[in-house]
Amino acid sequence: MIKKFACLAIIFSFCFSAVACEENNSEPKSENPPSENEEIIEGDDKEDQINKNVFLIGSWVSYYNFSVKSFEYQTEQLSKSGLNFLCFPYMFAVAGEHYPTTLVEWQNIDSVMKENKMFYDISLNPHYMQNYDNMGMALDYSEYMSDYMIGYHLWDEPMYGDLPVAASWYAKYLKEDIQHRSFVNLNGSSGVADIDFYTYSQKWVDLVGAENLRCLSYDLYPFADNGVVYDSNKYLNMEAFRKISDKYYDIGGIDLHAFLQSTGFVSRKMPNINEISWDAWSFLAYGFDALSYFNYVCPGAAPTTDESLIYCDGTIHDQLLYDNVTALNYKLRAVGDILINYDCVHAYHTDKTKGYSTEYLPSDYFITQKTTGCDTVISYFKPYKGYEEKYIFLFNNDWNNEKIVDYELDLYSGISGLEYFDPVAGNYIKTDIKSGKLSVAFGAGEGRLYRIIGNVDGE
Repeated sequence: MIKKFACLAIIFSFCFSAVACEENNSEPKSENPPSENEEIIEGDDKEDQINKNVFLIGSWVSYYNFSVKSFEYQTEQLSKSGLNFLCFPYMFAVAGEHYPTTLVEWQNIDSVMKENKMFYDISLNPHYMQNYDNMGMALDYSEYMSDYMIGYHLWDEPMYGDLPVAASWYAKYLKEDIQHRSFVNLNGSSGVADIDFYTYSQKWVDLVGAENLRCLSYDLYPFADNGVVYDSNKYLNMEAFRKISDKYYDIGGIDLHAFLQSTGFVSRKMPNINEISWDAWSFLAYGFDALSYFNYVCPGAAPTTDESLIYCDGTIHDQLLYDNVTALNYKLRAVGDILINYDCVHAYHTDKTKGYSTEYLPSDYFITQKTTGCDTVISYFKPYKGYEEKYIFLFNNDWNNEKIVDYELDLYSGISGLEYFDPVAGNYIKTDIKSGKLSVAFGAGEGRLYRIIGNVDGE
């Protein structure tokens, strides 16, 4: 698949794995954008506090020609649009643009990223980092960067046969710099006809070591320009990553990252807001911790080459779409900031006729769907060490239609209440389930997070 991505961040947005009746219930959560209140930077930046345990959302191609608007201006606009990560801060659409390689250039990039609270990866070559000259410079430069520099961009879409080489480079960087993990983005297929995606992904984990990974990342774009939607492939890949991460629950799971389709390019269409929402919320339903758009700026050299949120000349493709994506970004960050501290134990679909390679809801689960003729995903999240609450995430697997879906709760399962997390207000809202009923009004492709009250065991 084409794409040239850059990933979302992590020590990653994540806690890095190495290692219907409602009334307000005041318990304010993080505002949009989330507040920063953790790890204190040493040295000259000690007054600035950076919370690295946040959901990251970013972009691959993010800049247009700097003769139109400056690097500083464009980065500020990206930040205002709800992004907090640029895996490849100088990946731009304009052919022939100078690529930064000197320490002075990267210190300038770092200062702009820091000013806009934007996490990023360092890379000294458009062909990424797999050569000794780039490695040496990158390692030398990293000590001069702020804590917003979170890693090295190492490799994009290695084939199955490339994994040992990619792992050897990963080990080289890790040996020299344990604080900054490399970013490697896997191919949305295995890259080899007789190797399935789960085997391919697990091979990468085995080679690098789950405790050493910054994240598992892949890209696959579901909306074809001929009207076909590759949702089966999307769910196969998400389920493979979910299962692998869940295996390592005892070490905090593995952080998961993927790319979102937001560009019309070779054989792929420019999606609308419902399709982008479905693409994004489905990843949260499967426990992903970070996302990157492909792309904010169309990757072609001319404004008409590809469609995207922003054209190569700096004009916005569709202002309403752009504004809706901005609102979506802040919602994703609010919900994602909660779920990065949790393991997605199950992601149950409710309609078996879809034929996905996924889990399907058992008839004796503590929550069941009563509405027929639609597929929703019911995900159960259990906490990592240091957290106690449990959550369910409900997702409308329909990118075209709003849905009102009725659920039934087993009040003998230990559940005594549900609280809906409002991602705009940033607080919880009590939901009346005394009758054992729950009715949910979904937007097209929307996900909704509920905190569980009681001792229900959803495993």
